[in-house]
Amino acid sequence: LGATTTPSLQQSTRMFGAQLFKGAFASSAGSTFNQSYVINPGDNVNLRLWGAYQFAGTLTVDPQGNIFVPNVGPVKVAGTTNGNLQNLIQQNVRRVYVSNVGVYAALEQAQPVKVMVTGFVNQPGAYGGVANDSILAYLDRAGGVDPERGSYVDVQIQRNGRMMQYVNLYDFLLAGQLQPFSFKDGDIIVVAPRKHTFSVDGEVFNPYDFEFNVDQLTVAKALSVARVKPGATHVSISRRQG
Repeated sequence: LGATTTPSLQQSTRMFGAQLFKGAFASSAGSTFNQSYVINPGDNVNLRLWGAYQFAGTLTVDPQGNIFVPNVGPVKVAGTTNGNLQNLIQQNVRRVYVSNVGVYAALEQAQPVKVMVTGFVNQPGAYGGVANDSILAYLDRAGGVDPERGSYVDVQIQRNGRMMQYVNLYDFLLAGQLQPFSFKDGDIIVVAPRKHTFSVDGEVFNPYDFEFNVDQLTVAKALSVARVKPGATHVSISRRQG
């Protein structure tokens, strides 16, 4: 199928991907108990030491990414995962107290962040969440991708003018793949305008309009996303060329 920038033969409300944004992601917050969560400045760490030296309190990760452990000094925790937090702090405590001091460390609260969502979404704006909320949650809070004009295959996460991650939502819809990302305050999600489209009907499990972001698309690739039914035997192609 050749690329076309004209509207699909069917109404764009049939756009594959529009079913993602119905509020299910907007109401779900990322869990701070996630072992892969990456510690950020502003997060709060619950620390307890007992034995030869005792301490109990909540330490906030400072802008340099450190917490200050009494009698031990600054420990850089930003960038480490939640699952490795206990071991990292314990290793630093052992440099001062080789034995007789027990260590317990756990993420108590993740720092809230505000992320700008803009481009071709229904309600552009700044939306609150936590660092490990998925991009789907922020897009959903912004009303989702505009099904008339927005792209489901070209979504960017930007930080200080630099592109941090490129997201193709079809990877999630068709294969369940969604690369994790740790948001920071002020990050921007930009939804690009829609690319080329094709429409599939007939003996397929996914009779929708689909978007693609390459100049040429093979019939085999088109049918792989439409999921052909076992009884299908032939394909006919109609192309709008002015």
